Amino acid sequence: MFKYIKMHFKSSIEYKVSFILLSISQLFNLIFSVVVILSLYNKFGVLKNINIYQCLLSLSLIDLGFYIAEFTFRGFDTFHKIIKKGNFDILLIRPENLYLQILGSEFEPTKFSRLLTGFGLLIYAFIKNGLYTNIANYFITLLCLVCCVILYASILIFGAAVSFYTIDGIEFINIFTYGTREIGEYPMGIFSKRVILLFTFFIPIACINYYPLLYMFNKESNPLFILTPFAVLIVSLISILFFNFSLKHYQSSGS
Repeated sequence: MFKYIKMHFKSSIEYKVSFILLSISQLFNLIFSVVVILSLYNKFGVLKNINIYQCLLSLSLIDLGFYIAEFTFRGFDTFHKIIKKGNFDILLIRPENLYLQILGSEFEPTKFSRLLTGFGLLIYAFIKNGLYTNIANYFITLLCLVCCVILYASILIFGAAVSFYTIDGIEFINIFTYGTREIGEYPMGIFSKRVILLFTFFIPIACINYYPLLYMFNKESNPLFILTPFAVLIVSLISILFFNFSLKHYQSSGS
């Protein structure tokens, strides 16, 4: 896996100016999200008992989880290109793990700058919320982050499985990746109960950036709230089963 990453990094830095400019441009993605949040709180103050630092923690968890998944599972995000060009048949005959080959098929090293900024914002929000005084909060935050990566990776795998039937990528999948990320940047507590239920039982974003945070912020005392991030494992299982099922019925692109 690391050999694939190293190879893509070496390829990208061959054009140093382009690499630097693209890396800098990637930073603005997160910066603009933070600016929007700051503007919102500057106008309205506290939103439903959720202060700015709690909101930034929610934003950083979702964005960082998304960035890690997008960086490491980029091959699944662009899997439709492999199918369309007929290159998937080549992957099948190689004596290497298929999932590892798909993972290593594409990385965007310029997006690494997003990860650094995301980590910085997460640490900043964690400290400003005073969560560093309780060691349990470190494990809860790490659990939320890992489960967020698993959730978005699972969605990308599901989208790759759809490519077996559509050949080309479909924008519909972006609703569950970029769309849910946009929603997840805001604390679920500001939305109606119907929206919270939707993102609890359908796409379990609330299980990552809502229920566990309620417990960490002492707004809920039920320790079961800590376990809600594990709900993403259901999505992960469904995605992997669907991909494996689609793989078994793959009959070549005909190229």
